[in-house]
Amino acid sequence: MGTFAHQCSTTEALKHLRSITLTISRTLADVEGWTKSVLHLLSSSPLERFQIYATSSSSASANSDVAVPQGPVDLTMAKFWTNLVAAHGHRLLRFSVHRMPIGLESIHQICSLCPNLEELFMVAEPRSLDTLPNAFCKAPRVRTIHINYPLAIQSTTDSDDEDNEAAGTHHEDPRPVLSLSEALALVKRSGPSITQFGCNTKVWQVGRAISVQDGIVTSEVVLLPYESPDIPEQFLVVRT
Repeated sequence: MGTFAHQCSTTEALKHLRSITLTISRTLADVEGWTKSVLHLLSSSPLERFQIYATSSSSASANSDVAVPQGPVDLTMAKFWTNLVAAHGHRLLRFSVHRMPIGLESIHQICSLCPNLEELFMVAEPRSLDTLPNAFCKAPRVRTIHINYPLAIQSTTDSDDEDNEAAGTHHEDPRPVLSLSEALALVKRSGPSITQFGCNTKVWQVGRAISVQDGIVTSEVVLLPYESPDIPEQFLVVRT
């Protein structure tokens, strides 16, 4: 990647590039070097759409949707998100990250520093769901939001809950698929621009119900079944 990035930067081969899709291997040894090379690769590009997903090895658990291990890699990727948004945030329309978690601080940065952002796909810790709308409100033009919280994180949490039960305490995590009322509560707090909202394998259209009572017109946010013939992004990635 380093050599390729240098060649592209020297020749300005990607000076018209507006969209890129990258993959990162869970076995990659030098993640920091890879992220620096990607930033160099895109340094002259008028980037508008950024998509990345992690690949899993053949030995990865069938129940795991997180292909990049947590820990030091998370810190490196957090720095990468910061630098990427600093360089391209003013143009970005889509920010799509699959199969690797993004921390709350990074989500806040993305929403705050991408004023034209329209589509956001991400992986988050399930227990952070309730606080995510605070970040989404900072993206005034976002129309599509899709959140994944993978089984790998969920199963770890369940194990912790078993320990909590043995100790006499219990903390319940969100279900793998949000109920309509749970999703609606999140959408109502996420800003007025959202037209599509998804969580894991469930996707809703966001609409408005208009009512008139005593001459007063009111508008209420409602969630409707997803009926578009287009295949949602998250299913395209799952099929890849």
